[in-house]
Order: sequence, then structure tokens, then C-alpha cells
Amino acid sequence: MYYCKDCGFEFLYADTRIEKHSLNSPPFEKIRVCPNCKSYNFEKAKTPHCRCCGRRLNKANTEYCSKECKTRGEFMWREQSRRRQLYENSSLISIVRQIELYNKQHKTHYTYGNFVGKILKNHT
Repeated sequence: MYYCKDCGFEFLYADTRIEKHSLNSPPFEKIRVCPNCKSYNFEKAKTPHCRCCGRRLNKANTEYCSKECKTRGEFMWREQSRRRQLYENSSLISIVRQIELYNKQHKTHYTYGNFVGKILKNHT
């Protein structure tokens, strides 16, 4: 399914127009156009899918296909947010970021053990 950005027409198959570019003999350029307005300004229509189970949605639904999927989906997104927050606040991740920054600034290749033993030990 395609969607024309100029006229808003939805279609399955695009028409083909041959553009000669002021040439008298081939090779000519074949251009796909909207069958309604003959514009080349179209794109593949994006079919919305359920944010929980992935089913295709009809035009009445915008995010979820059912109330059950909405309940499960909202729970799933809250859990993902909680896990991301735990990850971001982890002391291990904090040290790994420090190692990356230190290695980049000083052009070194310290591992976790070397960094904690040599560098962090001297800074505390």
C-alpha cells in the first residue's frame, strides 16, 4: 500500500511514466507516479501495529488492539522504564562509563580491574 503526500490518495500499484529528459533515443528513465495526480511524491504507507502483541491495527485503534493488550502493554513499558532506571543508577555502569571516559581522554586501554586497582585507588 502506498500513500501520496500531495493528494492523499492510497493505492496498491503505482503508475509508470517515461521521462525522456530531452533525449531522442533510449535509455529513458522510468518514474513511478501516483495514479491519481501523477505526482512522484509518495511513500509506502506505514501500517500501525499494536504496541504489545504486534498485530496490525484497524483505523479505529491507534496504539493497542484490545483492552487486555493495553493493560499488558502499559505494565510492560513501566517495567522497562524501571529496569532502565536501575541500569542507569548502577554503580558498576557508573565505573564502566568512567573507564571509557578515562581511556578516551588519556588514550589508554585499561580494563575494569586495572582501572579500579590503579586509577580509582589513587583518587580516593
